Amino acid sequence: MKMRLIRKRIQQLLAPGFIRFMRRRVERMSWDQLQRRGALLGRLGRLLSHDRMRITLENLELAFGGELSEKERRALALEAFESTGKLGLEMLKLPSMSPEQLAEVAPIQGLEFMQAAHEAGKGGILVSAHLGNWEIGAVRLIHEGYRVVALSRASSSERIARAITSVRKELDFETIPVDRGIRPCIRLLKENGLLAIMPDRRARGQGVYVQFFGQRVNVWHTPILLSLRTGAAIMLTHGLRQPDGAFVVRIDEPLEMETTGDRERDTQVNTQRLFERLEALIREYPEQYLWQYDIARESLLGYDPAATGMAGRKPTPQRSGK
Repeated sequence: MKMRLIRKRIQQLLAPGFIRFMRRRVERMSWDQLQRRGALLGRLGRLLSHDRMRITLENLELAFGGELSEKERRALALEAFESTGKLGLEMLKLPSMSPEQLAEVAPIQGLEFMQAAHEAGKGGILVSAHLGNWEIGAVRLIHEGYRVVALSRASSSERIARAITSVRKELDFETIPVDRGIRPCIRLLKENGLLAIMPDRRARGQGVYVQFFGQRVNVWHTPILLSLRTGAAIMLTHGLRQPDGAFVVRIDEPLEMETTGDRERDTQVNTQRLFERLEALIREYPEQYLWQYDIARESLLGYDPAATGMAGRKPTPQRSGK
């Protein structure tokens, strides 16, 4: 445990300098070069991060059980690390790309849903899992003239957080710290802005329980609460990497909210429906999900043991472009 803390501290000290160094390098890379270097970086990360590899395999076994062999889970784990490496370099590349260059790499599907929400005048809630590249979708919408603001949680390292924030500022990508409460979020929606939220992490008893990958998990229900309160449409919005390294920013049809007037029931039912859609999308692109990070591990390992008997049969994961 002590050595793990020491390694984490060293990583936090070195990471900001590494981010600045890589930013200068990726500015000169083509998109194809960036994909290759990112995959290499991910493979190197797998070799250097034994704990992360262990967590990834635990998560994959929990999510897919016996439906994937150990060999298949290890292959999927390697792809997940490669995807993470690509994600890191892609995020650093975005500030040096013109709107036209990014539009060529990441066309948008489903923009009509966004336009309809904007015309309704109640703002929109963009829900993503930690899947693909969630920054690309937000930046593409900013380039289209929408105001997109992300609900952000504090990083475990202030130095790393400052480095990431500096990149976002160059992209005009605003954030609302989660500790500021719900009022800034409601104000943004009333101003017809778009609020980006990634709720796929354990809420540690502060959320509601849903079935997610066959487990009973306590998750954040913030998107549903805000939608019920403001009438803002909830749209799953993801930047999904394609086999050729390009992206599709996919905006799905708004979540159909079920309302009965019972706020507690409506929150529970609609949060479950939201997470069913998130799970379906993750199963479509499992190699692009952050299985190796605590944000995924806490979701999948943080269920109530007394309720595991509620787990249903898990459908076979679909592999995209493989």
